[in-house]
Amino acid sequence: MLKSIIINFVARAIKKLVRKSNFANAQRLGLSVGEGTIFVGQQDFGSEPFLISIGSSCLITNSVSFITHDGAIQVPLIADGEKIRDVYGKKSVFGRIVIDENCFVGQGSVILKDTHIGKNCIVAACSVVKGHHPENSVIGGNPAKRICSIDEYYGKNGPHIIDTSSSEGIARRKLIEDMLSRSNDGHTGPKTSHSKMP
Repeated sequence: MLKSIIINFVARAIKKLVRKSNFANAQRLGLSVGEGTIFVGQQDFGSEPFLISIGSSCLITNSVSFITHDGAIQVPLIADGEKIRDVYGKKSVFGRIVIDENCFVGQGSVILKDTHIGKNCIVAACSVVKGHHPENSVIGGNPAKRICSIDEYYGKNGPHIIDTSSSEGIARRKLIEDMLSRSNDGHTGPKTSHSKMP
């Protein structure tokens, strides 16, 4: 038991160091990040972080990838007779990624070159985003499209906010489960055997 706790602690510490190192390296290479922006988990800033600009007060979640180039251009070049060794890593198409202030980018999303996400936007998890997306929008999918406005999103989800800031661990879990069990609007989903408190 103690051995697994120590191994888990060391693994998390190493993961945190790698994440901090990758982020510091991306900033050293020109990644621009506004004040108050938070990064959760690990992100991939690609090989040209100097082409990425993220505004202030954003939340960029785990496993978000930023891709500022398109190496697939090698396919038509090779089809025209060029050799892969003369193309791969030497010829590509590049573009900027701009995320304005107060944006949320959901887990596992991929942000492609030539993308501008306007301020106050929400990007749904696992979206593939390219192009211009206007401010105050919720976008998602592959390819990502506008789903609704943030006002519509808040109108639907705002009444279901649960403030967990004053509770932790089992107390937090109990608060969430109690609030969901009192909900009668279809947000609770089916009861499962693992939903009981220990």
